[in-house]
Amino acid sequence: MSQPSETSPTPPHSPELQPEYTPEERTALLQLAHESILAVLENRDRRPFMATEHLSQLRGAFTTVYSQGRLRGCVGYPTAVSPLYQTVIETAQSAAFEDPRFVPVTLGEAPGLKI
Repeated sequence: MSQPSETSPTPPHSPELQPEYTPEERTALLQLAHESILAVLENRDRRPFMATEHLSQLRGAFTTVYSQGRLRGCVGYPTAVSPLYQTVIETAQSAAFEDPRFVPVTLGEAPGLKI
């Protein structure tokens, strides 16, 4: 195996290697998913979500819900059909309540849900 030489090209810093979403955006989307599930469980309207332009772009996404480390649902859109924030709302609720492999998530499970 040859050792890299000083003349070996160094790969340029590629923007494709950067996460597409900031840690703040990821946190906001996770909170939105939790809030979307909790609103259904509590039979109330979802709190308003102020989507940025970036989170309003059409995107596909999957939401996977776990309770006590066990899969409770996974639903997603493989293609971009809605703004990302709306996709997260719909897939979170569908994963929690409509995945035919599982009974719907309960209010008692809500505090321990992981998405």
